[in-house]
Amino acid sequence: MVTEMAEDVEDPLKALSEVYEPDSRQAHFVGHFADNYAVLSRMALHVQVPKNVRQLFETAKNCVAIFMVCVPISSSS
Repeated sequence: MVTEMAEDVEDPLKALSEVYEPDSRQAHFVGHFADNYAVLSRMALHVQVPKNVRQLFETAKNCVAIFMVCVPISSSS
């Protein structure tokens, strides 16, 4: 198991104590889930971007979609 932080990345995993803190990158995702999902679904990388990078981007979009559904449930407790 790797326990060292990767210093060569710009956006490493947040510290556990910061997970529930607001993230400025999510500021435009306010309102109804359907509206936010529509914005998310329009985001795409250029077709000349390597396929493995485009797949990572799609995986990230799925993580954001799941986040938008789960956070209101988990933060209400």
